[in-house]
Amino acid sequence: MEKDINDRFAHMWRKSREDAGKSQDYMARALGVSKKTIQNWEAGYSCPSQLVGFQWFNALGLQPMPYYLELMYPSDFKSNMDDDEIEKALIKYIKGMRASDKRKLLFVIYGDHGSSFSELIELLCAHFHTPDPNRLTVAQNVCTNFEIAEAKNELIAKEHIMPDITILKRAIIRKRNKILGTNDKL
Repeated sequence: MEKDINDRFAHMWRKSREDAGKSQDYMARALGVSKKTIQNWEAGYSCPSQLVGFQWFNALGLQPMPYYLELMYPSDFKSNMDDDEIEKALIKYIKGMRASDKRKLLFVIYGDHGSSFSELIELLCAHFHTPDPNRLTVAQNVCTNFEIAEAKNELIAKEHIMPDITILKRAIIRKRNKILGTNDKL
């Protein structure tokens, strides 16, 4: 059991680094550790602390949730799933969501905001296929437009759950850091 968990963590560190196209040398420099330490993590001989695990994904500019979900539920989150497996995985994911995120998802699906859910899915899918600088610009515009509409008391569907703009701003900084290769503080 312990070996299986160590192997899954090792796979997560290695896969996420490779997905981001970063070298072990890059990660060692970004985290202030030796290359040997990175190799040990990726081989399952040791594991970073929770704080360093957070910094790992921050340095890669990746959202950690998909990697942690695959770590926790290796048989539930695969790229080549059939329709039944996809449905089961989505149900499991939604069950694990925070209540506030479930409310936001319901607002996206059923909210009185003027866009259909299928249109929003296409919008998001197209957005995720654009290069990082384009995605950063869109996120910055959304954040600025929200803050202006809020200040002018012009928000649509204000009676519904509101976004956490602080999370969006942190995501913008992370994406900017990734694009520029910097590590400005969140």
